Amino acid sequence: MKKTKKKKRNWKSLLGSTIYLLICFCIGMGMGRFLSANKTPNKDVGSILFIFFFSIFIFYLSCLLQMIVHEAGHLVCGLLTGYQFSSFRIGSFMWIKDNDKLRLKRYSLAGTGGQCLMSPPDLQDDKIPYVLYNLGGCLANLLLSVICLLLFLFFREYRYTALFLIICAIVGLLFALLNGIPIRDISNDGYNALNLGKDKEALRAFWIQLKTNQQYSLGKHLKDLPEEWFTLPPEDKLDNSIIATIAVFRCNYLMDQGKYEEADSLMEDLLQKKTGMVGIHRHLLINDRIFCKIISENSKEQIDELLTKEQMNFMKSMKTNPSILRTGYLYTKYIKKDESLANKAMAAFEKTAARYPYPQDIESEREMIVYATEKKETSNE
Repeated sequence: MKKTKKKKRNWKSLLGSTIYLLICFCIGMGMGRFLSANKTPNKDVGSILFIFFFSIFIFYLSCLLQMIVHEAGHLVCGLLTGYQFSSFRIGSFMWIKDNDKLRLKRYSLAGTGGQCLMSPPDLQDDKIPYVLYNLGGCLANLLLSVICLLLFLFFREYRYTALFLIICAIVGLLFALLNGIPIRDISNDGYNALNLGKDKEALRAFWIQLKTNQQYSLGKHLKDLPEEWFTLPPEDKLDNSIIATIAVFRCNYLMDQGKYEEADSLMEDLLQKKTGMVGIHRHLLINDRIFCKIISENSKEQIDELLTKEQMNFMKSMKTNPSILRTGYLYTKYIKKDESLANKAMAAFEKTAARYPYPQDIESEREMIVYATEKKETSNE
């Protein structure tokens, strides 16, 4: 068992190191092209620094372009295979379909630069098209890279244009590799395209995730959706990260229903097991467990155990997430008993609430805050 874990860590470490080296090569090659094209014998420090920072600027510009193209690839391939548009996000700018109208909202998710979510067609014999939708982003990156390389052949005498084209081509290849090489731990595009067809339950779980997001865009609460969507999967299936997400949704479903004790018990059980649950879901469950402990009796010691350094770093990285802000407010008010910090936390919550794309989430979070406030104040009387 230990050997298997070590192999997984080595594989992820090797992939990350390879991509990092390719990024350095990408910038270095651009700098080298600028330096070799400069016919001045003596290149001063200022010129070299300009070349360096300009290459970095071009690299980030290429990343932004390839990110947009990647998500557009999912969109186009999804539409071609019967999917319907739900939302399209680049950075924190999100276009969401609201009553057949596109609305611009602000929403960010740690660890993702963009995301295109679509509503899948109905299941037919427990099947839906999934390969092209999942690989659409990688195919679009590769297509743009090929176009950039072809244009480079025609514009290589134009230094600035050639620099942009070659860097954009390499960045597109990196995007395709990062998303296309199957990585089980994060269920990336390549992993989904390769494995969804092997397990009917995984494909159904994938369908439920996309349908849930569609219902969110229509203003539905999680508790309003069919309970059979969130039936707890068999334990022997939880090593699949896509199926494990349904178990996470089950916890969220119970929380939205106000069944906090049942939700806490299930979350504790899931967090103790070896599952394919992705990191962001794990930390969000811990965040909800902290809420459950805040509203229970004599729980400060348990809260301190949950608030590890890793968890606190995660909560800082997700500081605009409503559930994180909800827990942060209640923690500062009733555990730390710091009214000043609590007021700041509530102000941050209201700021996020004003622009959050899913108002029903904000409504649910407010209900949880009211419930916790009433319970804590009643217990203090």
